[in-house]
Amino acid sequence: MSFWQANTKLAIGQKSVSIPAEVQGEYGENGKITIKIDPSTEFFQPTESYLSFRLKLKLGSAGNGMRLQLNPDIGAHSLLRDVRIMSGTGVVLEESIAYNVQVQQMYAYDSNDNIRRKRALTEGTTLHQPLNRSTTGADRSNRNATVTNPYFADDGSTKYNADGTQVFDDDSFHHVKICLPLKGSGIFRNPKIFPLMLTQGLRIEIFLEEARKCICNLATTQVSDIAAAPQNLYLPRLLSAGPDAAGTGTGVSIATTDTITVSAISEATTCVMTVGAGEADHYQDGTKVTLSGADPVFYNGVRYIKKLTSTTIGLYTDADLATPLDSTGQTVVKPPTGVAIDTVAYSTFLLEQTNALIATKQCPFVVNQSLMLWDPATVTAGKMTSSQVLNGKVATVEQVTDTGGAKRLKITMTLPTLFPTAFPTSSLLACNTTAIVTGFSPQFVMDEVEMVLQKIIMPSGYVSTMMKSMKENGMIRYDFNAMQTYKYSMLSSDTEGTIMLPLQNSRAKAMLCCPVDASSYTPAAAIAKPQGFAFRGHSDNITEYRFTYNGKMNPDRPVPLAKVNSGLQEQQHLIELDKALAMSGITPACMQEFATSFIVPRALSLQGGSYDTRSKDFQLQVSYREATAPALNKLWHIFVSHVRSIVVKQGNLTVQV
Repeated sequence: MSFWQANTKLAIGQKSVSIPAEVQGEYGENGKITIKIDPSTEFFQPTESYLSFRLKLKLGSAGNGMRLQLNPDIGAHSLLRDVRIMSGTGVVLEESIAYNVQVQQMYAYDSNDNIRRKRALTEGTTLHQPLNRSTTGADRSNRNATVTNPYFADDGSTKYNADGTQVFDDDSFHHVKICLPLKGSGIFRNPKIFPLMLTQGLRIEIFLEEARKCICNLATTQVSDIAAAPQNLYLPRLLSAGPDAAGTGTGVSIATTDTITVSAISEATTCVMTVGAGEADHYQDGTKVTLSGADPVFYNGVRYIKKLTSTTIGLYTDADLATPLDSTGQTVVKPPTGVAIDTVAYSTFLLEQTNALIATKQCPFVVNQSLMLWDPATVTAGKMTSSQVLNGKVATVEQVTDTGGAKRLKITMTLPTLFPTAFPTSSLLACNTTAIVTGFSPQFVMDEVEMVLQKIIMPSGYVSTMMKSMKENGMIRYDFNAMQTYKYSMLSSDTEGTIMLPLQNSRAKAMLCCPVDASSYTPAAAIAKPQGFAFRGHSDNITEYRFTYNGKMNPDRPVPLAKVNSGLQEQQHLIELDKALAMSGITPACMQEFATSFIVPRALSLQGGSYDTRSKDFQLQVSYREATAPALNKLWHIFVSHVRSIVVKQGNLTVQV
């Protein structure tokens, strides 16, 4: 543009155009979505276009209730494993392999509070919920929301478990409307208007990820057996167990000093003992007792009790109270003279107000969920060693008023649990993932899939002028920054690794090398892993790295990484990371996750330049020589940022990399 010369300005229009997927129906894990965009659209604005669909989660098992959501950092991007974009004639323009891994790294560093809030509006990510905040010093978690979670938020109806009595099942999840910009695609990340007419349209193929890698539970339900793990700070804590609502905590008490005086015992299908006034209230249903001194001796021995009234107790032969003691025909000469309490049973548990647990909707646990109790005070070699699985499933979650007038949450299980050992107050209550292995396979369902394009309406005559210019000048070139992915697998036993990189990019800018967890997990084990475990880079006790190319080491000495394993900063690594992110088109706005979203970086050029990688041998050498050996089988994703060109010449379309 010149100050001394008037330039022609074009009046252009813009409107939204929806292109549905080829197959209209439901899509699930490992599925394939195909969308064809007709060349008649002519031009569209990539950065303002997005993939639109409805999403619903499913438990995959009627016997296990649990609050679930997608990866809180990248939301619905986690569902997209690979994205391939082709011209209308079948020429591959771009292929984003490991799309979700790439977006995880982008969103970890190109992020701030405003950007995160915007993503949560349309992309299925979640934010920290203050109503579910930690009061024990835990970090803010974006995986703690029960009140405003888009996947299952309470709407006041019993359908969504608002009253703590309805079973949490597949119908408890919302349909979520997702509007997903394809951030991992170079074409759809490019601010330049895309000429569909020159590529004869587009064919977009989207390959979906395994559900177990995308779906997670709440951070406030998952325990770590490492006593000092920050994860445990989120968990609900026990105040007391039993039918009362004492304002002072007693934990799980196994004291057996109370006496039960038997005045009569019945001859019936369900044998009933008559006891002193209020004595039936001393112990909860399922408590194990030993009767003695009765005549006939049939009545003596180990029994399990169930309160009928304040003065009557039913006797059972099993801890689940499924088989009553049948005393029909056993004429009573003398009732039992002794009742010894062997093991105390509890089925109701009162929670502390810690971690903002006051209202029913703030409870991370739901009806039909399996739970277990952990004692954080019993520790050996840094790990908690005392735990107790609670029998049955959650029957109700309710708010009660304790004897001191405070509002608290009370959880009642469907079956009583015998406690051979006591648990103190502030014991941790967590999801029992070991009980949900059988048949548990959470899934996602997508429907109403369409691509919404922002069509650019050019003035009449512009297209013909452009085509004429192309014939006169010979060709039209469309440049955009893209990522090419190379993969390399490494076992946990490998302490020295040399990764050969067959790069063939003529205008490369940077390399981002991300080692993700390649181990195979069951669905139950996967939801218990840290969020984004399948997409985040893991340092895994790495010692150092070095790149070798063009006959020399770059940089000129190994880059140390030992401190990163502990979440501490290694200065040279951060400098290299900042340069590589910037050259890859990722704004390094937040370096907070340099250790949890670990990347081995290398900028191949600076200041907008590029580097020709052809006919050069590239090596990445990584060393794991720390005292603690690496624990993970890793799959390295090497993302090479480069300039890719779509060239149209004499009616032929080619792609230059």
